[in-house]
Amino acid sequence: MPTKEQLTERMAILADEELIDQLRSGHLTEMAAEVARQELDARGTKWEAALAARSPVVAAPGVFDVWLARFLALLSRAWRFPLRAVLGLESFWAVFVFGGVAVFIVEKLLIYGLAELMVLRPTAPYVLPLAYAALVLFALVVAWLSVAFWRTGGSIKTPFWKAAVRALAILCGFIAVFGTMGAARVVQGYLVVPPSVMDVVPRP
Repeated sequence: MPTKEQLTERMAILADEELIDQLRSGHLTEMAAEVARQELDARGTKWEAALAARSPVVAAPGVFDVWLARFLALLSRAWRFPLRAVLGLESFWAVFVFGGVAVFIVEKLLIYGLAELMVLRPTAPYVLPLAYAALVLFALVVAWLSVAFWRTGGSIKTPFWKAAVRALAILCGFIAVFGTMGAARVVQGYLVVPPSVMDVVPRP
C-alpha cells in the first residue's frame, strides 16, 4: 500500500480534472481521497462545486491530449515547486535531488561567469555590480534550499535523520551568508584594482 508521501507525489502530476474525476469515481481509498483534496486545495481549485456537478459526457481524449495534459500538469508542478518546498509540502528527497541540481547548475554558471569577468582588462564599470548580482542570486538559491531542507525535514519521523537534515539546512544557511561574503571579498580583490597598481599598468 503506498504511503501518503508517495500518493502526494502521484497526485501532484495529475491535472485538476483528473483529480476531480478520481474523487467522483469513488474508487479512491480514504487516504488517497484526502491527499487528492489537499492537492486541489493547495492549487486553489474550487473542487466542491465541480464534484457536485454531473460529469459531462465527452469523447475520450486522444493520446496527444493526454500527454499534453500530463506535460502541462508537470510543468505546473515544477513552477510551483519552490513555493511548495519552502511550505514543507514536498518530500525531502524531491528537494534534495532537484534543489541540489539547481544549486549545482547555478554554482557552475557562477564560477564560469566570474572567471570570464576576472580576466577582463581593463575592468569595465559594469563588471563589479554584475559579479555582485550573480553572488546575490547564488545566495538566494542556497538560502531557499536551506529553508526547504528545514521545512521538509520536519516530516521525517526518525530523530537521527531529522537532526541530520536540520544540520544540513543550517550548513546551507551558513554557506548562503558567510560563503557569499567570502566570495564577494575574493571578487572585489580581483576586480577592484588599487590606484597604485593602475599607475604602473601600461596604457595602450
